[in-house]
Amino acid sequence: MYHENAAEAELPNPTTEEVTVIVTPPRGKNRLSTRRVRWALATLLIVLAGCEIPNFEGPQIQNISEGFRKQPDSYLQRRMFPDLEILHHDSWVSMAFGHVSRIVINGHPGVLTRADVASAQNAARAAATEPVTFGEVIQYTIDERPAWGWSERLETPEVGLQWIAFHVVVPYDTITYAIELNSDNPYFKSVPDTLVTIARSFAIGEMTWNIPLLVFLGLCVVFLIDFLRKRADRRQQRLQSIRLVEFKKEDDEEDDEEDDGEDDEENDEGGESDTPEEPPGS
Repeated sequence: MYHENAAEAELPNPTTEEVTVIVTPPRGKNRLSTRRVRWALATLLIVLAGCEIPNFEGPQIQNISEGFRKQPDSYLQRRMFPDLEILHHDSWVSMAFGHVSRIVINGHPGVLTRADVASAQNAARAAATEPVTFGEVIQYTIDERPAWGWSERLETPEVGLQWIAFHVVVPYDTITYAIELNSDNPYFKSVPDTLVTIARSFAIGEMTWNIPLLVFLGLCVVFLIDFLRKRADRRQQRLQSIRLVEFKKEDDEEDDEEDDGEDDEENDEGGESDTPEEPPGS
């Protein structure tokens, strides 16, 4: 019988034989493949954590409200800059419960300024055929760039608030995007700043890399894998030498005792028969 630990084995007699066996767990291809899997998973996690993936690619509203669907062929009857060429066009439309909401994006050549936005507002005020209320031109920050826009609303004593709108311009290096939103949906009319929030999510959607975060996560993974490797090596060293103890079975010892007893009896009988008898009268 064998016991993996000599301390757990009850030694029956001093004649126990001890055998030291060197056990070396396999450290071949399996361990190498496991290490490669760890590095692959670690690299994948770092890449996912260190990159920022936009909701939509290209110049687009990134946080679109529920219910909007893309309709690239939808245009406004009058846009902010009707005399400028359109280099880019996109639009979203929502028709929830008969209420129409639109988001229209037009890209124009060149870099437009606050003065251009103010001129566009004056032109819209002059072209209005209803008592529309125009807000002031306000500067915003959209896609980490300065932007200028204003709000509109049509409200009459007979009907109340009929619709709201928001217009904003975001200039880039060679192109300027004019974003226009309008809605007669009761939800947007109750919270008109929602249109501003939607417009401010506009961005040139592209995957970006957070280099400082990637470096930090890479160092953390390296230290973690090094810690796991050292712990595995310590475990390997503990398992390198295992003492196994071998001792005779009880049945074998009983057989040996019986054999010894039979030998003693035979010796006794042989001794009695070999003793010479003394003659009478001696």
